Amino acid sequence: MVTITIIKSIICQRPLNVTIYIVIFVLFLFFIHQWNITHQVYGLYFGNNIVINSGNVSSSFTKGQMSSVERGYPYVVWVDKNNTIYFGASHENGTKFSSPIALSSNNTLAFSPQIVATEKGGVYVVWVDKNNATGDSNIVFRGSNDNGKSFDRSVRLNRNASPNQTSVASYPQIVATEKGGVYVVWVDKNNATGDSNIVFRGSNDSGKSFDSSVRLNRNPNQISLSFSPQIAASENGSIFVTWPENTLQFKEILDGGNIFGRTVSLNNHVVLPLSAQIVSAENGNIYLAWAEKTDGLNNDAVLMFKRISQYYFDRR
Repeated sequence: MVTITIIKSIICQRPLNVTIYIVIFVLFLFFIHQWNITHQVYGLYFGNNIVINSGNVSSSFTKGQMSSVERGYPYVVWVDKNNTIYFGASHENGTKFSSPIALSSNNTLAFSPQIVATEKGGVYVVWVDKNNATGDSNIVFRGSNDNGKSFDRSVRLNRNASPNQTSVASYPQIVATEKGGVYVVWVDKNNATGDSNIVFRGSNDSGKSFDSSVRLNRNPNQISLSFSPQIAASENGSIFVTWPENTLQFKEILDGGNIFGRTVSLNNHVVLPLSAQIVSAENGNIYLAWAEKTDGLNNDAVLMFKRISQYYFDRR
């Protein structure tokens, strides 16, 4: 209606030949406007490329991670060439980013950052910090509750069993809920025994404090080789962890980390170490996918899928 009114006004005030050109121009602008709206809605409009890191920070994004919230705030973490973890945030729908914030110390070798964000303003980052002098690899956490504008001090999540024991922690994964739950899993390897365990640690106050760490896999007296855990969480306080330990293992943790279910094996074949993935849906279902080796002559790998619903295991 607005376009028609404009055209009528132009026709009444201009000569015919000028009017024709103006009408065509107005229609062209209207067409471009509608085209932009339509293609932005369907994801066909791309904004400009943006340099997130400043010119003074030479970075490598091979180990970078990104998270976002529904309000349009994207958050990015990455490792620079000096092995420092940096964080960048946009509070303007990704049109521009704030100055990068260094999250880790320059005295350690930092790698494998993971990030998660919530609608309430929580931004939580976890990574591996290696001490070159001792050989220790530790899981370090830093949290923000103001949309990434500032971060609390760093917290080391893993602890050695004894002062003389060197631990090699790796493969951290993190999830968070809108109720303030922040949950982390990782692999902790004992260099003395070769034991590789899946360790869980949770917070129910938006990362301000954490409960004691818990070993998820098997009997404490049993040597195990566990790899690359994956974690998901629901808003009702349930956490789900899966990891390869020859076959694919699964554990449900209830009440924000207070109740631990038994460990369940989901398959009968060898699972490829880095293949497992898990997600938790709003309808209560949990979905898992992984690659496993078959018993065929070529020992091929096949992709498997399982749905867990109402705490019962569906057939694959």
